[in-house]
Amino acid sequence: MYEDLVLSEAVLERKHLEEGIKFSEEQSNLIEHINTLFSERHVESSRPGELLCQDMDIIGTLSSIGRIYAHGVVDSYGSFAFEFLHTNKIPETAVSVVHNDVLPQYKYWKIEVEAILTDKGRESCGREGHAYELYWELNDIEHRKTRTRSPKTDGLTERYIRTLKEKFIGVAFGKKIYTPIEFLL
Repeated sequence: MYEDLVLSEAVLERKHLEEGIKFSEEQSNLIEHINTLFSERHVESSRPGELLCQDMDIIGTLSSIGRIYAHGVVDSYGSFAFEFLHTNKIPETAVSVVHNDVLPQYKYWKIEVEAILTDKGRESCGREGHAYELYWELNDIEHRKTRTRSPKTDGLTERYIRTLKEKFIGVAFGKKIYTPIEFLL
């Protein structure tokens, strides 16, 4: 039964993208029920770039490297996401995914980024001169912060990182990679 609903949702979304069909209220409700990103969205926007959401979480540990952190940025309008894996969670690393990937892509699309929403972690909040907050000031982008002890306020990014950990990273970290002998010679 559930698989049939998921298939129906996928067919509806494909027809919308390919043929431009409009959804009935019942069809919209089905898509929102099946697609977990809708149920995790606690903030909304009316256009791309109006509100980006950023969060960071540890995704695993590699014996030769140490902890690996995922720095995720998700557009609250269409759930378009960017990801950066790194070995630390300092402010400069949190800024790097935005500076190197997010803002150049939005500039290419000719879409203005208006605001970013983060939690109040040390990588994104701090005293005057904090690298992350300073970056937003210099780029004239509003930095909004979630309420304290309220992770669901940015549930969209939380869910994105959780899915990344479960569906991709968990699978990749679980595989044993062997180097062919010719590369060792």
